[in-house]
Amino acid sequence: MTTPEPRELAEIARARQVHFDVEPEIVIRGAERVKVGFQINLWAVHSKGARALPGCPKCWDLVEDLRRIAEEVVPPDDRPSRTELTPFRPALYESRVVPDADEVSVTIRLIHRDGYDRPVDACEERCLKEIRARLRALGIRER
Repeated sequence: MTTPEPRELAEIARARQVHFDVEPEIVIRGAERVKVGFQINLWAVHSKGARALPGCPKCWDLVEDLRRIAEEVVPPDDRPSRTELTPFRPALYESRVVPDADEVSVTIRLIHRDGYDRPVDACEERCLKEIRARLRALGIRER
């Protein structure tokens, strides 16, 4: 498969109504909660009335488009932080952007390459900033 052009990805994002949110990745150490990374959730919306079922072919089409976008926006692999795409969970979520529609999600984990349970540092913060900027450059909004 060829590398998609940003214009093509922006069009996919617009057509699929892609949006994202960011959550901290937390570990519990005794009574302490430590932020060790981030989860960037990419969401794509099924068409209204799609009659999708969790894990159906329509979902997989959306997931493949989300993965193409995710692979384009993650930073290079030569840093102390690493990114990974989590396996797709065949689930539907009520859309936050289109009433009466369903969404699917793909998650990018951003964590330390070594010492997973270390607190977030400047590298993870910088990588998150870059991912957000790349998503916004494709016209993808944060929710």
